[in-house]
Amino acid sequence: MIQRLLLYAVVLPLVWSATVLGFSLSRAAEPAQRVVRVGFVSPYSPSTAPPAIKAFWIRLRELGYVEGQNLTIEARWADDRYDRLPALVANVLEHKVDVLVTSTTQATIAARNGTSTVPIVGVGMAEPLRTGLATSLAHPGGNLTGLSQGWDEGIGSKWLELLQETVPRLSTVAVIEDPETPIARGLAKELEANAPTRGMRLLVIEIHEAGALGRAFEQARRKAQAVLISLLPSSRHTESKSQHWPPSSGYPPCTICAISSMRVD
Repeated sequence: MIQRLLLYAVVLPLVWSATVLGFSLSRAAEPAQRVVRVGFVSPYSPSTAPPAIKAFWIRLRELGYVEGQNLTIEARWADDRYDRLPALVANVLEHKVDVLVTSTTQATIAARNGTSTVPIVGVGMAEPLRTGLATSLAHPGGNLTGLSQGWDEGIGSKWLELLQETVPRLSTVAVIEDPETPIARGLAKELEANAPTRGMRLLVIEIHEAGALGRAFEQARRKAQAVLISLLPSSRHTESKSQHWPPSSGYPPCTICAISSMRVD
């Protein structure tokens, strides 16, 4: 069930964004009239990107946009080097794209800083008000639209409450996270503020690569009774990701709360 929900969490935003993009392109030109140019910037690499990104391109095809016929794609990958995102955005914009699609908060911020005129469709953004991507949800203005996978304040406290109801005499909760993501940083602060009010201690375990996940689970198993899994490095999307996923963690499934197993900040 968890894996199915996580799949929906990845696929649905991408399919929805492709639909939004289709409407944006239809404003520029009908599919049969001229070739439209779409920019795509991601901090991942083609091998580490979520498989569901394919759903994005499939949806575009369903909307009548076919690469090599009426669609040109300018895709740039940062290979997990976030510092490259501004330069990649600038490179894509040089190709006079009709619309720019970005994946993650950092890529969207780079795009927003790079252009105020080219329409931007952001996928997997953190909460836009907290990250400065929008000043109002009701009237965001500007050239940015998309889908945020952030959450309202107070959700961290609710996760702790659910774990406390599930695990008798819960005293220590491990939080496994990638500290490079804005969502994870904001969540950690909220959890740290709420844990003492529930008589809990947090053990924050930071990982920067997928290979460290097994060691993180081992550390959590020794020191905590439950685990919250926050945003993890993008390389978790490789085929090797399952070797240290919960079935081998040493925890009963009910004591593991997977907030998000993808980096979508």
